[in-house]
Amino acid sequence: ERLVRLGQVGDRLERRRKFSAAANLIERLNLDREAFPEVVRYKLVCWLCYAVHRMPVHIAEDYVVGDAQLLALCVAQLAKAGSVESAAALYRKHEDELRDIIEPRALKAMALARAAVEGTGSASPPLPD
Repeated sequence: ERLVRLGQVGDRLERRRKFSAAANLIERLNLDREAFPEVVRYKLVCWLCYAVHRMPVHIAEDYVVGDAQLLALCVAQLAKAGSVESAAALYRKHEDELRDIIEPRALKAMALARAAVEGTGSASPPLPD
């Protein structure tokens, strides 16, 4: 539990090291994974960041159904990687859930891509539909 608690503070690399160590201990000691939901969630987040670019959007969507934070993570990761059309489609489908939690950087990337496609060239394009 102490390792998990420590894994929630520090920079990204520190958190990664501590959560990875906790995950290894859970596996090696055959502990109940359900007793460590923070570690399970962290591993899911890491896997999603890696896999969301390598699978169809609807499959990623199935993995995060009902969890707006994970959905926002998928949209942000897709937008960051340049898969703006996929990010925008996922955002539009779940806009009510995501409106207040999506990263502004992801919204801007989707809006700029939309402006480029529509040929508006606006410096401050509207948010995606």
